[in-house]
Amino acid sequence: MKKHIFAFLLMLMCLTGVHASMTADVRVNSSDLTWDRVEGASYYDLYLDGAPLARLRSDATGYTLSHLDQMREYTVIMGARDGDGNTLKADKVTFQTGSFSGTYRFVNESDDDNHGKLRMLEFRAELANGPDGQYMAISYPVEGVYIPFFPFEPYDGPWDWVKFRSDLPLARVYKDICSRINRLDIMPTSFRIDGFDVTADTVIMRITSKAYGIKVSTVTEFNFRSDESGTYAVFRNSGSDLIEKALFRGDDPDDPYAFRLEKVD
Repeated sequence: MKKHIFAFLLMLMCLTGVHASMTADVRVNSSDLTWDRVEGASYYDLYLDGAPLARLRSDATGYTLSHLDQMREYTVIMGARDGDGNTLKADKVTFQTGSFSGTYRFVNESDDDNHGKLRMLEFRAELANGPDGQYMAISYPVEGVYIPFFPFEPYDGPWDWVKFRSDLPLARVYKDICSRINRLDIMPTSFRIDGFDVTADTVIMRITSKAYGIKVSTVTEFNFRSDESGTYAVFRNSGSDLIEKALFRGDDPDDPYAFRLEKVD
C-alpha cells in the first residue's frame, strides 16, 4: 500500500497543467472539499497527509472532513482514476484549521427564564493538549471571575465527593450553574466527578449528585461547532427521569435541555 501511495504521489508531482480544480472551504476544524467532475473517471481516491482517506464513486464532486485537529495544516490529494486504475487527473490542496478558543454566551431574551435565574449562560474555552490529544479547557465566571473547572484535578482521577456548599472552585462553579438551570428548590448536598470523554471539539462530563440520601447521575456536554450559521457551542444536560424533571427546558422542542452559546470573541 505504501509503495502504491508513493507511486501515485510521484505521478502527481509529474503532472503539469492537469488539475481537477479542488478547493477547500474551512470552518474551524472541518473542511468541505469540492472538485470538478472528471470525464471518464470511474472513481476518486483521496489521501490525507499522504495516508489513504476515501475512495469515492464516479459521480462524487465533494467530501467533508470533520473533527480535525485545530490549528493544524492539512494536505489533501485527490486522484481521478479510470477503470484500470490509471490517474486521469489529480489535484492537491493545503489548508490551515482554526481554533474554537474564545468566550461563548447564551442570552435568554424570552420571559421564560426560570424565575429570573437563567437570563444568561457564559463559558470560556481554550484549546489545550492532554494525554489523549486536543481538548477544550473550560472556565466559568462566578461573581465576575472566571474559574477553571475542566479538566478536573487530578486529570485521571480518582475524584472524591465534594460538599455542595464548599468554597472549592469546582463547587462554586457547580453551585452557580445549578442555581440557573435547576427549576426545583432542592439542591444537592454533595457531588462527585465520575469521569469524562473528550475530543478536539467535544467534552462529555459525568457527575453523580446526592440529595437527601438519593444519588442521581447527570451528563453535561459541550459540543463546539462551526457551520454556515456561525461558530457556537451547544451546552446540554441530561440524566435520570428525576434529573430531567428538575432541569430548566429551553424553547427547542427537539432538544429542550440544550442551549446554543454563540462565540462572542
